[in-house]
Amino acid sequence: MRHKAKKRTGLSASHLVVTGKIVNQVTCKLAFTQGLAEPLANRYGWDVCSYLNIPHLHDLLRQIWPQDKNTPSTTRLLKVDLADGSFTLNQKLRQHCAEGLSSSDISELITTYQKISHTPKEQDAMPTQRSKHIDDLGNRPTRLCDHARVAGGRELIVGYGWRLGLAHRSVCEGDLICIVHGSEVPLVLRRLTSGYYRLMGQCYFEGAMRGEEVTWDEASADEFVLV
Repeated sequence: MRHKAKKRTGLSASHLVVTGKIVNQVTCKLAFTQGLAEPLANRYGWDVCSYLNIPHLHDLLRQIWPQDKNTPSTTRLLKVDLADGSFTLNQKLRQHCAEGLSSSDISELITTYQKISHTPKEQDAMPTQRSKHIDDLGNRPTRLCDHARVAGGRELIVGYGWRLGLAHRSVCEGDLICIVHGSEVPLVLRRLTSGYYRLMGQCYFEGAMRGEEVTWDEASADEFVLV
């Protein structure tokens, strides 16, 4: 993560001044599941499906979503849960997803997620069943696991306009989603009573990952003092 900072007199050396704009705000956050710390990887992807638990997220979203709007589809939720490929640790996948997950990528990942969700766990399946399911899935569970690691330690966030994102679980309602000059992805900042800000980390946020929100020039950007 890179910042373009400006020097300011009267500030401690521990303060950093960055420039950018607030583009949205966290209005709600939703945990994937209770009691599971991260999407533990196994060969067949059951832990990932249990962690992401899209039906659980659908239930939570129905409780807050406006009645005149359709709740997010499985496709949209999985795309957000996987940060649209933005933060994958697999270098080959990261290069492949430089412009986000393609429609064929997300279609394959959804099919894999749904198939794993309906596949008996290894200890519950007969040997003949296990062999058939494994052959059918091939390497797709591994790709799903690689993408899903980004969800570890993070939660689904909802912003104004019912836009969705993915941020560290320490983020709270009221935190600000900002585009900061020098950072390749949106950042979450928390406004302090001092008027300064605390950096809460990077985030994925719909419609703000590839410069869509940058509608200002650097001279008109706001300043944020980070402590």
